[in-house]
Amino acid sequence: ILDSTMKQIARGETFAPDAVDSIAADIVEELLAKPHLIIHLAGIMTHDDDTLAHSLNCSVYAAILARLAGFSVTQIKEITSGALLHDVGKIWIDKALLHKKGRLTAKEYAIVKMHPEKGFKALIARRWELSSLVAHMAWQHHERIDGRGYPRKLKGGEILPYARLLAIADVYEAITANRPYRRAMPPEAVYDIIRSGLGSNFDADFGSLFLSKLAIYIPGMRVALNNGETAIVVSIPPDTPQRPVVRLIAH
Repeated sequence: ILDSTMKQIARGETFAPDAVDSIAADIVEELLAKPHLIIHLAGIMTHDDDTLAHSLNCSVYAAILARLAGFSVTQIKEITSGALLHDVGKIWIDKALLHKKGRLTAKEYAIVKMHPEKGFKALIARRWELSSLVAHMAWQHHERIDGRGYPRKLKGGEILPYARLLAIADVYEAITANRPYRRAMPPEAVYDIIRSGLGSNFDADFGSLFLSKLAIYIPGMRVALNNGETAIVVSIPPDTPQRPVVRLIAH
């Protein structure tokens, strides 16, 4: 459904927003049925920098963060729809650039950075079918709190709350996925990246909330304890996901 919708947008055809809304509603309904939420990679689709998989995963993380932040069900569905379509502008970017192995040149990076505006223009043209906030999420998801983002170098409150929230989910999903020029980063490294960017790259409130529920360990993982002993992660407490329940390994 998501693939078909993006292709229809690229061709300038009319599409049914109900299809995107349906995906968003399913994601939100499942989240609302869970009394406790923990953000981790287990159970999330793994991929190699595929835009569709990235968008789907990003929508799940955005929905989780939106629920944690206290948004209404209607708002969470809107945020989830925006996350599903936030990278639609990449349809007009040469796939050779998106999948290039190695760093992009300055010229190539400038081309890739055009995707937020391309996505916004495509979505805002259908503002009678989709919320304009969804279109602005596509336009603003690479803006940064300190004004060093793109394409318009917006800062702080100039960036819509939906987009500030999405930026965190987008970066988390992107750097925990394999890229053509690097392997996926482990959750603990991602935790440090987001924490160090609070108030500069990322909204401090949304970012702190996200980190408070981010599990950097996964059940079944082998870990080294401070006393030198080795243990296996057994479970992740929902209130303290960075402090897992472990079982010592007998030597």
